[in-house]
Amino acid sequence: MQRLRIGNGGRHLALEDGRPFFWLGDTAWELFHRLTIEDAEHYLRTRSGQQFTVIQAVVLAEFEGVTTANAYGRLPLKTGANGLPDPGQPDTDGPNSYWDHVDAIIRLAESLDLYIALLPTWGDKFNKAWGKGPEIFTPDNAWRYGRWLGERYRDAPNIVWVLGGDSSSRQLHDEPWLDFNMIQSGHGEAIISSDARVLVDYGREPVKPVLDAEPCYEDHPIGFKAANGYFDAADVRKAAYYALLSGACGHTYGHHSVWAMADGPMAGAGSHGNPGNYIVMSWRDALRRPGAEQMRWLRAFGERYAPAGFTPDADVLAGNFEGYNRQVAARGDGCSVVYTPSGPYVDVAADLKGLNAAGARIGCSSYRKVDAGCSLPNRIRCRGER
Repeated sequence: MQRLRIGNGGRHLALEDGRPFFWLGDTAWELFHRLTIEDAEHYLRTRSGQQFTVIQAVVLAEFEGVTTANAYGRLPLKTGANGLPDPGQPDTDGPNSYWDHVDAIIRLAESLDLYIALLPTWGDKFNKAWGKGPEIFTPDNAWRYGRWLGERYRDAPNIVWVLGGDSSSRQLHDEPWLDFNMIQSGHGEAIISSDARVLVDYGREPVKPVLDAEPCYEDHPIGFKAANGYFDAADVRKAAYYALLSGACGHTYGHHSVWAMADGPMAGAGSHGNPGNYIVMSWRDALRRPGAEQMRWLRAFGERYAPAGFTPDADVLAGNFEGYNRQVAARGDGCSVVYTPSGPYVDVAADLKGLNAAGARIGCSSYRKVDAGCSLPNRIRCRGER
């Protein structure tokens, strides 16, 4: 399995041999903590078959990941002198340790050509403002834990290290060790604006790839309140195509049951301290939700029309809509693309002066995001000079 690197031009990811790599990720934060190896294999094989390429998972997980044992009764850390789990003392004693289980899942992912975007810890183990903790990290034990983790997995070809996954560019964009940026557009907005967030990082210098690593999850309550309704397949498609046509190097999908590896519905109060937060089904039932099945067409679209990434180009549009119907446009390899989420007409400002050669023609087709089918559009208006 080839390691990943930054592609020529600095906008996309690539394999070691230079071929562009499309990041199609899934959030599986509780993968190591809550699943047996058999369940993990079922999950990974399903996502591989759906054409995902990256699995995002956390070593020290959110759901009491350092105080509640994994599926085999093992904890990741030994207890320190202060009575708290000590990140400087990973518990590798005896057979079938927590870390043996992590190793096995990473190897299984490699066998399926899946990369693991590996987060060393959930943030509440450092600051529990967005979780339950306990807060166990100090500068000293964080350094020892990070060094130990890096040495353990240094030879794994399918590891992508993720520090936090939210908005790396704000503090770290100029750091030479930071290869690419992630953002989190999140679950708080009914009107999705992932494109605007991606464009901010796309415009930074030095040039680095960017992707939305945690957009709205399918079947997640909008704004963390069930009364607002739930994000559906159309919402997750919109977030994906908005980001991709804004120059992202790929995209991450998420489902509210799958990230938590929930065994069934979980009612919650809607606060960040209660991750249950109205989970409506088991992770097994959620694996084949429509949005998850349709993400393969996002990958196929990107690999076909812009393997090294789209270039945002708002000037393609002569007019636009607001709110739910807002459109985005970009240039690919020998083509221009407009994404219209809800089906209104597309108003194209086509400056075709470069196509005055005899016999030049403009061809148009539409791409169905649910099945990758193509058809001739009947709602395109063209303004400009021919």
